Formats: sequence, structure tokens, C-alpha cells
Amino acid sequence: MMHCHSKGMQSILGLVVIKHMGTPGLHHFSNPLLFAAERPKIVGDFGSKKEFTAGSLVKIPCLAEGIPKPKVSWMRNGKAVSGSQDGSLQIDQIQLEDSGIYSCAASIDVRGEKDQKSVSITVNAAPVVRLPNKHLNATSKSNTSLTCSVTGNPAPHITWRRGEQPVLHDGEKYILSSNGQKLLIVDLDKSDEGEYTCNATNSLGMESASLVLEVTSEHEKGLGAGVIVGILLILFLVVMLAVDLTCFRTRRRGVFMYISTNLLGKSVPRVKLEETEVKKGSTDKNQVVNISGIDA
Repeated sequence: MMHCHSKGMQSILGLVVIKHMGTPGLHHFSNPLLFAAERPKIVGDFGSKKEFTAGSLVKIPCLAEGIPKPKVSWMRNGKAVSGSQDGSLQIDQIQLEDSGIYSCAASIDVRGEKDQKSVSITVNAAPVVRLPNKHLNATSKSNTSLTCSVTGNPAPHITWRRGEQPVLHDGEKYILSSNGQKLLIVDLDKSDEGEYTCNATNSLGMESASLVLEVTSEHEKGLGAGVIVGILLILFLVVMLAVDLTCFRTRRRGVFMYISTNLLGKSVPRVKLEETEVKKGSTDKNQVVNISGIDA
């Protein structure tokens, strides 16, 4: 077995000799077979760092040499990703979340040999601002937090405003988080009501999102609950009276019946009506029988 070094590339040369047995004591050899094996190696330098703008097409070639031909594969942050047939990495419309460390590996599995190179990919993107809701109710004298979720690269600069007035961190009334995405308003009152806007800016653009803050006093909160209870009570009484009136008309039972017979001392109109109808029926019967024209 021989080793050959040429221009930084290591090759292994092997000689295969096939022996044929013939006349005893004599050995006959066939023509020797020469084979070569080359370790896998990634050629060319695709750099250690690359930057792209969100939405662009990315293609990073990975050329490898070796005997036999090495298999080329890609990984992102330690997890396999698909590459194209020519071994290059291609990402259509790259996005912010595609940032990471990408590694190209050239391997010859039968010999357990591998060469690898890595590149750090950074994606630059304009800010995107998201708010969990568009309307927020809070009680006076309490504290409330307004939070906006912001993505983008380079890291966006975040500011807040109420209406057209900027909201600045003062450590007492307004407290902003270190990244500016969270605004804490202390000891709320009616004057804090209004539209609050979260604005994010970087070198690629600007975006904002707004919400409306409504502050309710404890008195108004209690009054609102009392009004709701009152309405429900009135509805309940109306339903009960309707049921009772139905019972009074059909079965002569219920509160109306009790009031009519015990408190007002009045008889039931329907009974009077029935008595009148009976008397009238009797009179009509007499008139029908006496058809002879002869007085009784």
C-alpha cells in the first residue's frame, strides 16, 4: 500500500496481486491491478458568514472531491435540511427564521471519512409588529401592561405614543422594558384613556400597531354590575307574572286569583259569565218549548 501527497490532497494507492497455482514449486502471477482511493474534500471557499435580505433567493454551492465520489449533505443547527441535486443549498424566499449555522458535509460512508465546512447565515428583515388585542379595559387605580411583539433584523428601535404624544419612560407613571416591547402604566385614571401605538423602526423599514385603552372607575364598575342584576330581576318578574296570569285565566290559580278573591273580595268574572250563560240558556229553552202560541 502506498500513500501519495499532491497539492494538499491525499490519495491512497493500492496494489492487488492475484496468484495462480500451477506446477508444484512454481508460482504464476497475473498482471497486478492498481486502484486509487481519495479522501473526501470540500473545495472552494463559500465563506464563514453570509447576509441576505428577507424574501430573496439563496443558493450556496458545496463542491466536493474524492474517490469514490463523496455524498454531499447539509445541516442547519445540527438538523438535516434538503439540498439540491448538485449539492448546493437553495432557499426560496428566505425568511428571518431561516437564520442559523449551516454545515456542508462531504462523506464516503464505506470508509467512514468526512470533510465539513460551516457558514453562518444572517437574514435582514423589516420590522413586523403584532398586538395581542385591539381593545383593552382596565380599572382605575390599578396598573396595566401594554405589550407588542416585534420581529426584525437589525433589531428594531421601539417607541410608544398616546395619540400624537410620545410616551417616555419616567420610572413612575410609565415604565418601559429594556427592549421597549412592554409598557407599564401605573395608577390608572380616566386621563390615561386613549389610543396607544407601538412603533418599530430599523434600516429596512417601519411598522406600527395600535390599541384603545378604556379606564373604568370602581363606582362605574359596581354600577354596571347592579344595572345588570336589576335587568335580570325585572325580566324574571315579568316571566313569573306572565305564567301566573296564564294560570289565572285557565285554572283559576295563582297570585291574581288570590288577590281577586281574598284581598279585593270580588268573584271571578268567568263564573258570573257562566251563570249568566246558564240562565240565558234556560230562558231560551222555555221560549223554544212554548211554540204553540197558547199562553200557559
